[in-house]
Amino acid sequence: MSLLQICQSVAREIPLSVPTVLVGSTDETAKLLLACAQKAGKSLARAKDGGWVAMQSEHTFSTVVGQTDYDLPSDFAWVLNDTLWDRTNYEHLRGPLSPQQWQVRRSSVLSDTSTTWKYFRFRRVSGTDKFSITPVPDAVESLVFEYMSNGWCASSGGTAQTYWRADDDVGVLDEHLIELGIMWRVLERLGMVYQSALDEYERELEKAIARDGGAPVLSISHETTLQLISANQVPDTGFGV
Repeated sequence: MSLLQICQSVAREIPLSVPTVLVGSTDETAKLLLACAQKAGKSLARAKDGGWVAMQSEHTFSTVVGQTDYDLPSDFAWVLNDTLWDRTNYEHLRGPLSPQQWQVRRSSVLSDTSTTWKYFRFRRVSGTDKFSITPVPDAVESLVFEYMSNGWCASSGGTAQTYWRADDDVGVLDEHLIELGIMWRVLERLGMVYQSALDEYERELEKAIARDGGAPVLSISHETTLQLISANQVPDTGFGV
């Protein structure tokens, strides 16, 4: 659903006058719905520790010979730890370096030491956040990392956004949760009974967090003996040949 459709659904249920325009409208109901929609989206984006799967992205780029600093994706929020790799050389990037460790690698005798390992750091360069690597690349290589996007909604064309900008914007996160989040906020601001709507939102939020990304199978048993041969070593075909 679009932003306008979500807010129209909320207005019909309360009920309120159903707006035909939200963004740029001077109507008080439309302005209230839009304000609550902004708040609901921002709050939902922060509701899950570690971030929602829908907001995870992968960034690949090529190094440039002699270049240390590289642009981050426009929707970059934070990096997902342990996802940084040099795909050209099949190597895991070391880091992130602290400012002190970075200067050791860049300014001490180690800066003249040849090493095959790449180290990385996120730092501010001339007012812009950058992804920095050392030693300085001497070849074009493919690097990759995964990150959390700051875009919890998107334009109709799919561009990630940090707030609703147009009536035809769509949710990146669960639109049902966004609708429930708008609902209880509007009721609260109008001085109406909102606790049951808030309870429903919190129950649905808990279920969404539990489902998001799946979960590993955990064993309650403890292996006390070393298994040299198990089902893990059985080949897919040719067993017994």
